[in-house]
Order: sequence, then structure tokens, then C-alpha cells
Amino acid sequence: MTNKVRFMFLMVAALVIFLPVIAHATGSISGRVTDSGRTGIQNVWIVVDDSTGYYNVISSDTDTDSNGNYTVSGIPTGSYKIWFGGSSVGYINEFYNDKTYSTADLVPVTAPNTTTGIDAVLALGGSISGRVTDSGGTGIQNFSFVYVYDANDSIEWVSTASADLNGNYIAKGIPTGSFKVWFLDGSGAYVGEYYNDKTDFITADTVSVTAPDTTTGIDAELALAGFISGRVTDGTNGIQNVLVYVYDTNNNYISNTYTDTNGNYTAGYIPTGNYKVQFDGTSLGYISEYYSDRTYSTADLVSVTAGNTTPNIDAVLALGGSISGRVTDSSGTGIQNIVRCINHVK
Repeated sequence: MTNKVRFMFLMVAALVIFLPVIAHATGSISGRVTDSGRTGIQNVWIVVDDSTGYYNVISSDTDTDSNGNYTVSGIPTGSYKIWFGGSSVGYINEFYNDKTYSTADLVPVTAPNTTTGIDAVLALGGSISGRVTDSGGTGIQNFSFVYVYDANDSIEWVSTASADLNGNYIAKGIPTGSFKVWFLDGSGAYVGEYYNDKTDFITADTVSVTAPDTTTGIDAELALAGFISGRVTDGTNGIQNVLVYVYDTNNNYISNTYTDTNGNYTAGYIPTGNYKVQFDGTSLGYISEYYSDRTYSTADLVSVTAGNTTPNIDAVLALGGSISGRVTDSSGTGIQNIVRCINHVK
């Protein structure tokens, strides 16, 4: 082999080895999070969002270190919105640069480089505290979720907390303003509710907070829930990841869950009453249906009694066809991240 041929061979080999690495090269974002006195804040949660979709998370597994420093790696070339989640340690969440999601400054990343200096100064927030109990006044142990939302926006999550063994909780990092609080048991054994004993966000009572003070006595007494269980198959085998919805007779959403690897499911958070159950397998290629093999208007009612499970609410789903195409602007350029249209049969 001549030197020229040997050189060409080595160049081709190098391309074969390194092209995949180049194709998948990623960059990083780094910075520091401090309080108003410029002291680093530890355990602030850093989330990187794709700017093309609302809360389309790219990375969410990084916390600041003991000096408030962070580096998020594995980010493709592009522009991003960075969220600093300080509520768990008492500070008000914000997007870079001291903005909300809609107004956040974009942070450019060019792989394989690191975009540095993406810092944040977080303000100390107020708190909401209270106790979550059952109808007998006993604290619900390890109650999973207390969510605090902006009173004018059911999507704008502000803070969250978990109750202790006695049902006590404190949600931190809340700015001065008005909020609505949602209580949700992670086990599904209790019916979720908004403060104060309300069923939905619209009718929920508002809770005022003045940072850095704590608004106390925001309690909840949760009613016992019932369950619906069953299995979803293709006629022979169980189907995993079918989305199971529970609606009341006025078509109000009550609960949802997914089937497991064997097609089994259990849906909780359901008050005593009659319900309609939908099995949505469209993302898996199956035709959606209501129990039992019906549309919403003709669906069989499923009776639930609090504290009990209504079993054997099963479904056999048929494979469906597909519709495909392309979405463009007026110049014929493809448009990314358009939401798919779902035909929801009633």
C-alpha cells in the first residue's frame, strides 16, 4: 500500500469514526444563582425549555451546587428558555432574565460550546401553610401534592409542597399576590379539591400572600375516593400505555391513568357516582372507544362507591388506520411542532 493510499484509507476511517460524534454533538449552558446579597443559593432546579413549544423540556435534571453554580450539558444547537426553580428553598421562581415564560430572554447554544454567564438573582418569597386531613380530622400521611397557582392562570404553577406524616405542609417561594391552592393525594385514595372545598379552579377561593410572610391555616379535608379497574387488550394480548379517562355524566373530566405492561389499569380520585370510561389508544394505532365498545353518548355507566373498587371494566381495542400529511407556511416551508388534530368521537 502506497503512502498516498494509506493516507486516504486513514482519512476515511477517521470520518467513519467521528462523523456520528459530530452529528450528535451537544453544547452546554452554565451560570450562577444568588440571592439579593449575591450569596450563592444551593439546590435551585434548572430547567431548559425549547423555545418553540410551551414548557417543552430539553433538560430538567440539574441543581445548583453549594456555591450556586450550575452547568447543564447535552443541549443541541438552538435557542432556549431557562427556568430557575427556587421555590423549594424559599425563593421565587423565574425565567432568564428575570422574566416569565412568555417574555423570557432566549439563550443561544452552539454545539459543542458552552454558553456561560446565564445567571439569576432570586428574590425571597412568601409561603402558604396548612394541614390536610380526612373526614375524621386525621392527617393524611405522606400526602403527595399541594399545588399553588397564580389566581389568574391555571397553568402558571408557582409552588408545590408535600405534607408530612401528620398532614402538615408549607409551600414556599411565593411572590406577593393572589393564588389558588389545589390538594391532590398521590395514591388516588382521596378526591382532590381546591381551597376552600371547591371542585374546580374557577370557583376556588383565592389566597393572598405578602412576601416574605407566611399565610397560615389553608387547610383541606378530603373525601374518600373510589377506583375503577380493568384490562385493555387487542383481543389476545394486553396493550400497554393506553390512556384511560374517567368522565362524569356531564362530560366533566374526573381522572385518568395508563395501562401497564399487561394492559391492566386502576383509576382513582373518583367520588361516589356514575361515570363513563374512555380508552384512548390512538397514539398506539388503536381506535378510541368508551365502555363498553360505545361512543360517549351511548357509553355504559360505571357505578363507583367511595372506598371501593369497581372491577372488570375492560376493553378490546381494534387497530385503526392513519392520516398523514405536511403542514407548511405560505412559501411552502415546513412548520415544526404543529399540534396534531385529534378526532374525538362523542
